[in-house]
Amino acid sequence: MRTVGSHAPRKYGTIAAATQKLINDVGGLKEAEAACERGKTVLHDYADPHKPDRSMPVHIVQILEREAGTHPVTEHLAAEAGLLVIEVPPETTDLEWLAHISRVSKEFSDVLRKTYEFLEDDGVIDTDEARFLLKEIDENLMVLADMREAVRRRLGTAE
Repeated sequence: MRTVGSHAPRKYGTIAAATQKLINDVGGLKEAEAACERGKTVLHDYADPHKPDRSMPVHIVQILEREAGTHPVTEHLAAEAGLLVIEVPPETTDLEWLAHISRVSKEFSDVLRKTYEFLEDDGVIDTDEARFLLKEIDENLMVLADMREAVRRRLGTAE
């Protein structure tokens, strides 16, 4: 498997990083090429931050996201529009309530701790720190989505 960006990782929170993640989630350039019938060079260019005019067409995003079972480009575009995409976990998720509380608490605590550390330094959150916090917050939201789905399912079984 040849992944995109192994020598020059893209910055988290950019369209290039989302595109890179999508191609990697499919299994790499070779697998993406087979799934969408685009050449490896073209696919690599879609994820190249130095080629912003080479954006991946929407129908290719759909094909690859379906193949990967993940939605990094859709999530990125939603965030750019001020929206949030939260994947509803499969119904097989059945954590105990205390486990939900523990996971949510830990993730939120991580966000608060790192924010405090970044601010303690110089009172400012710079671009790299913001990128790190964005990833931590996204992880926190996924944990909350899992708990939300458990609560929603509970409502579905109530009389």
